[in-house]
Amino acid sequence: MEPVAPSLMLTAVTAAALVILLGAAYAGLFALARLRGDRRLHALALMAYAGLAGAVALLGISLGLDGAWRILVALMLIGYLVAPRAIWHLCTRTHGSQDG
Repeated sequence: MEPVAPSLMLTAVTAAALVILLGAAYAGLFALARLRGDRRLHALALMAYAGLAGAVALLGISLGLDGAWRILVALMLIGYLVAPRAIWHLCTRTHGSQDG
């Protein structure tokens, strides 16, 4: 694996920032959608996740990730899709919420 080309450095930094922002947006919108039972918020959460996946793909391309790194990135995306759901179920079961 070679270092990031200087011409791709801004792309990599921007994509990394988008990963953080869109990941937080997905988790927050997912939680709000579940709390309020709002399908529109759930749709926005899924759009944030799609943006997250795109930002991760852009980051991987700009950093020149290949081989095992691509597999790790795919597993991370799957984990981030599943984690908020698992945390929601854990919280509702632990606190006995009727919203679950």
